[in-house]
Amino acid sequence: MIEALLELSNEWKENGDILEIGDISAWNCVNIGHASHRDGHSVDIRSNRVGAMVKHDSPNHFYDKEKTVEFAKKAIDKGFKYIITLCPHVTRECNEMTAFIPNIDIFVNQLHGHHNHLHLDFWKSGTNILEDHIYRSFCSNCSLYKKCDSNHKREK
Repeated sequence: MIEALLELSNEWKENGDILEIGDISAWNCVNIGHASHRDGHSVDIRSNRVGAMVKHDSPNHFYDKEKTVEFAKKAIDKGFKYIITLCPHVTRECNEMTAFIPNIDIFVNQLHGHHNHLHLDFWKSGTNILEDHIYRSFCSNCSLYKKCDSNHKREK
C-alpha cells in the first residue's frame, strides 16, 4: 500500500496536484466507520482536481472528471482492483476501459458517501452492481452539472 501510494503521489505531483490520503487502517482492525479500511488494503484519496466533487460540504469547482479518470487508471496500473466514486463519468469511462483487459477483475462503482473522495481497494471486496438511482440522484445534485459535457451525465 505504502509503495503504491508513494508512486501515485509522486507521479501525480508532476501534474501540479497534491493528494490528500486518509483512512488506510485502524489499530487492531477495529471498526472506524467503514466496512473496509481495517487491514491496510483500502485507502481514501482526494485532491482539488481528483475525486472530490464536494469538499468540506461546499462545491469543489476545481474538480476535473477527466483528471479523475486519469488518476483512477494510474491506480489500476498500481494494482488497485476496486474503486468507488460518485461521478458517473469516472465510473463508466473506467469500467469501459477495464472491460477489455483480459483476466483482470477490476470494477469502479458508485456508492453514496463518496462525493468528496475516491476509495481505492487492493481487494475486490465490493459489489459489481451499478444502481441506476445512484447515478441519477448524484448527477442532479452535482455543482458541476450545468458545465458537465459527459456522455454519461444523467438527466435530472
